[in-house]
Parts: sequence; C-alpha cells; structure tokens
Amino acid sequence: MITTTGRLVYTDRAFEQDADQAMAGDIVRALIELITNADDAYGDSDGQITVDVVRQEGSPTLVAVRDVATGLSADELDSCFGVLGGVNQRFVDGVPVRGLLGRGAKDTAAFGRTVFETIKDGVYGRFELRRDSTFEKTIEPATPENHARLEIPDGQAGLVATIHVEQPGITIPNANRLAQRLGTHVQLRRLTTGRQVVLRWSENGTRSPSQVVRWNPPAGETLVDLELDIEGYEATAHLVLNRMTNPAEGRVGSYSRQGIEVHGEKAAYDNSFFGESAPETAWIHGVLECPYIEELIRAFDDQGGPQPSNPIRLLRRDRDGLVSEHPFSRALTAAVLKVLVPILEDLKPKRSTAAGGDKLRADLEAASRALAQLLKDDLDRIDDDEPHRGGTRPTVASPLQVIPPRLDMAPDSRRTLTVLVHDPAFDGDVHLTAASSAQDRVEIIEVTAIQAHAVYPDTSIANVRIGSLAKGKSTIVVSAPDGRSASCQVTVKEIVAPEDLPPDGLEWKNQAMSVTVGKTRTVKLRAPLDLGATGRLVCTITGDGDAVGIADGTVTLELVDDGWLEGTCTVTGVVAGESISITATGGGQTAVGRIQVKRPSGFGGLLPDIQLRDMKRGSSRGQVEETDTGFLIEVYGRHPGIAELLGPVDDEGSFRNEQDRHVRVAIAEVVASVIADWLVVREARRYPQDFQDAGAAINQRSQNLARYLLPLQRAIAGEQPEPAG
Repeated sequence: MITTTGRLVYTDRAFEQDADQAMAGDIVRALIELITNADDAYGDSDGQITVDVVRQEGSPTLVAVRDVATGLSADELDSCFGVLGGVNQRFVDGVPVRGLLGRGAKDTAAFGRTVFETIKDGVYGRFELRRDSTFEKTIEPATPENHARLEIPDGQAGLVATIHVEQPGITIPNANRLAQRLGTHVQLRRLTTGRQVVLRWSENGTRSPSQVVRWNPPAGETLVDLELDIEGYEATAHLVLNRMTNPAEGRVGSYSRQGIEVHGEKAAYDNSFFGESAPETAWIHGVLECPYIEELIRAFDDQGGPQPSNPIRLLRRDRDGLVSEHPFSRALTAAVLKVLVPILEDLKPKRSTAAGGDKLRADLEAASRALAQLLKDDLDRIDDDEPHRGGTRPTVASPLQVIPPRLDMAPDSRRTLTVLVHDPAFDGDVHLTAASSAQDRVEIIEVTAIQAHAVYPDTSIANVRIGSLAKGKSTIVVSAPDGRSASCQVTVKEIVAPEDLPPDGLEWKNQAMSVTVGKTRTVKLRAPLDLGATGRLVCTITGDGDAVGIADGTVTLELVDDGWLEGTCTVTGVVAGESISITATGGGQTAVGRIQVKRPSGFGGLLPDIQLRDMKRGSSRGQVEETDTGFLIEVYGRHPGIAELLGPVDDEGSFRNEQDRHVRVAIAEVVASVIADWLVVREARRYPQDFQDAGAAINQRSQNLARYLLPLQRAIAGEQPEPAG
C-alpha cells in the first residue's frame, strides 16, 4: 500500500473565478474594498480619501484610491496582498475594522492589473497583482518624485491603489452616477458621513470639478428605537425604524433609500427587510446595529471547528449580506420581523370595500370560479412533499412538458425526468422518444411507456431516465411521433452537497418547523452517540399548546449509518396560524424547537375572492393575501397603470369605464400577473434550487401567466376574438 500526502493547488484559474464572483463585474464593489481599506488605515484619525477615475482614449481606464494614512512596509505588502485568505490581525485583536477575510483588495484584480504603491518610513513599495494571481514587488528608497506622483507629502506615509480596467465589458458609470452610487451604497454610508471622500474625474486630459461623496439619510419620523434580544444567543441588537417623509420607488437593495441597514461594530453587511415584501416597506428606513456579528466571525476561526450556535461562517464570501442559513441569521431575522411586521400592518391604508358595479362584481365572481381548480392544482403541486415535483400542466399550445426544464447533475450519476402529455392534442397512442444533444456527456437510459396521470384529467405521464458521463452541457429533447417536442437543459458539474453536520447534543434537525392544519408529518430528533452508548435513547416529548397534536409522548432514537442517534416524532396541525414550542428531553439534555401551523394550500372547496379596490399601495398593482378561509386577490384601482383606464368612481362605487372591453381586458391582465408573481415567489421559497437565476423565475412566471390569462379574460371580458392571422 502506498500512502501519500499533499496540499491542494489553488490555480490561477481558481483565483480568477473567485475574484470574478466576488466583484460581479461591478467597479463599485472594487472601490468599496479599496475605500474601506483606506478608512481602516486612518483608524480614528482624520484624513481624506480620494477616488480618481482617468479615462484616456486608446488606453485602459484607471481607477485609483488614495490615502495619506499609515502606509505599508515591505513585510506588510507581502502579508496584505501576497497571501490569500490570511487573517486581518487588527480584526483578530478586536480592533474595529471592515477587512475580515483577507481577500477583498486582491479581488480587484478581476478587472485587470491592480497596482498598490505605498510610502512608509522613507521606503517606497510597489506591489502589482495580476488577474492570473501572479505578482511583482519592488522596494526602494522613496524619492521626491514618488511623493509628488502619489500626492503623499514629504515625511508622511500613504497608499495608492490603482486598478487598470483591462477586462472587456466592464462599464464604469459617469462621474455624477458614480458619485451617487458610492454615496448611497450601504457599505459606504457611515464612512462617507464621518470622513471626506472626494471623487476626481479626468477625461482625455480634461479634469471635471471634484465631487464630495456623501450619504444623506432620508428625512422622516422615528417609529422604533429599542434593544432586541436575540433568542439562543447572549447578544442584543439596537434597532431604529423611521417612517420616511416620502416613500421610495423600486426594490430594496444596496442602493435603495428604503431598507434596514445591518451594521456590525464597523462594517455594514446588508440593506434589506429580512424577507418581508409588503408594499408598506417603501416608507421604512432603519438601522440595525449588532457588534455580536463580528464576535461570531472571529469565533468561527478561534473555536477550532463548527459549533451548534456557530456552525458555518456568518459572512458571505461576496459580502452580499449574512449567510441566511446560519442560526444567528435566522434568530436575528425573527427578532426584527417581530417588530417590523406590526408596524407594516399599521401603515397599510384602510381597506376600502370592494369597488365596481354589480355587473363587474358578478364577472369577478365568475372569474373566481374559473380560477378555483387551476389555483388548487398549482398549490397542490407546489406544496406537494413528493420528491418528483414539477411544473404546470401541459396544454393544447404546449402539449408536452419536461420536468424539470433545467437540471444540474453530478458526474457519473443518474436522474429521472418527468414528461407530461396533454392527451387531447394527440390522435391515438403516443410513443415518446428522447435524444441527447451531447451523448458523450449525457446518455438516454430508458424512456418508459406513458400511462394515465393519477390526478390530472386528460393528462398522461412518462419518465426519461438519463445518466451523466462527463462534465459539460447537453439538451435532452423528448419528441412525439408528429415532431412536437419539449426539452430539458442538463449541466453536468461537480455538486457539493451541504454537509449534514453531526449533532453536538440533543437537537431537532430543524429548529423551526411547520405542519399544515389537518395534516400529519414527522419531525426529526437527533443526538450524538455518547447520549445513548447502547445505540438507543428514549426521549420525552411535550408541547406548550394545543395548536399541534403530538402523537406520542416518547420517541426512541436509534443509531443510523451517519454515526449518530436519530428518531422521528409525528405531529398534526390543529389550529391554523398558531405555533407551539416542542420540547424533547433525554440523556440529561433538552432540545427545544418551534412548529408553525400553516393554512392548507388548496381552497378546500371555497372559491378564491377577486376584488377591485379604489385604493393605491405603493408600486404594487395588486396582491394575493392568505385568509382564514382561502385567498383574497386584490387589484388596486388607483395604481397609475390602470387608474386612467378605469376612470373616476361614482357615488355607487362604480368606475366610469368599467364596462369597456379594453378596461376589462386590462383588469384580467392585472389579476393574472398578480397570481403569476405570487406563485413564482411561493414556489421559489419552497424550491430555491430550481430558481438560481433570473431566467428560471421569468420562465416560470411566463408559464403561470399563460395558464391564467385566457380563463380570466373569458370570465371578465367575454369570449376572446380569433387570433390574428
């Protein structure tokens, strides 16, 4: 037997890929890294940060950040820029700095060469980092010319970082736009309010007037100013929520006025509403301060491995927010939403009664009846716990559907595709065939005979079994004898499954769980082997309320192949909308989880309710709201996109133009769009792996819209005209 050891090689290509991912082609990301590094260098001292953009026709654009702070010695150049993933010693020592992961400034090489030039203690240093991860370093005595060129006064220290934007396709905003984006980005807001940042712009030798980059917080009144306790952690967070004088437009993001800024001791990590998307969020700007974030980041490296309360690194590699899967992120989200949601409820405009005349209301009721089965089918599909989930049902227009339409596979693996067939679209029996566009990458193993779908009428189902052979892409085309077809895009690549960490103590596998009212499911309880050395551990199960029924007061955990003890507890949803704490006790330990009782996904025989409201709610044209009895679909008649078409409302609540056919068509389109969007969001939350790019979401939305638009138009606007041509 021969045993060898070694170290994995971090290739040039890997460096490029990591840098590209971190920067995402956005020069603002690079400037954030360089500006915050300069701010860290100043510490508590005053000092200006200068951003230079130099454009010269025929040459790469130069983007530079200058400071007159501490500078770097030769050894510091090596440790800061020559080592990937090294620790920031000041951060480790507890000094408030933003640079945490030892990567940020190096990632700027994604755009082209980055040159770091510094003067410290009379020594000039130059470190050139290239896109392929190679570098060149020069150390020599500092000259007056060095000082003058770098704009570092004689006898002082400082650093200039210059990016040579050599990669094609990189767009740099104009001066005004760049100043605005730097000033509003959440990661620079506090920095630009406490330190002067100046943007200088030069175009073909002509310098524009300098601009001061600064964040101006939106005006408003304070609604909340309090301390939050973070459940499960000895930590607090300070939350301030303000109602802005004027609502913001667009979606919440790094540059938006609306949102809750998440700050640690020095760094800003996110600007979001923690998953909340109500239209009333357009009025809210807030700040959440939680220095404990940095404690967890430090602790992960100090603790020598994952811990139950700190199992993964809390900070995302690209710095776009905290890792949502981290239990602290979940606890922080829960604490914020507990305060935020009631405030948003209070901000909702007083709901008017349903508007529209008797004829329009009757037609909307007819539309509700037309939608009932469609909605039930879609909700059953989305909320189904079966492993083979799929898309919408096939139609005359799309008689074949392959589910899923996109698939990632690991090499040397097998998967099964589902094919749905719309029977009325074909005469006689249908015999399907399948072909792979790249048979050396993905092979067809078997195409099963079609059989009647167990639930859907006029629908048959078949399976296509495929196997992956080599990395790359292939299109699987499933065809009927008449030539009609559907396809699935398959990508064969290395897929790293998330590590199922062993339990450190008695624990529910998921601390937060849910069950549908009237339904029964099992929840998993785990423990390390040392709590049951015989391979068995009996635990007592209790709940603190009647909203969930617990089948048995005890659960026996037994040894599983993974090397720990595991068992299941059966629970039933009793009271919709309520929740309980469920406690397991065994082996001298206690595990506490929470079970939420969800309303059923279907309508239980009740019709959805479509209502037209004489109101406006931000930029939203409508919404689907879950109620105790089903779902309410609202259309906001004062939205600018439909208000002019509808016209004013008379004393009886009727819109002036509500009987016009083109107005009815517009109402149907809004209802269909609102439903399509809502279904995509619901499906993406349940199956995020299927919606990892915008194209997947757009495709599913388009399918949803096509499915609902025609029945709605027929119900609300009457029979449709024959298509042109």
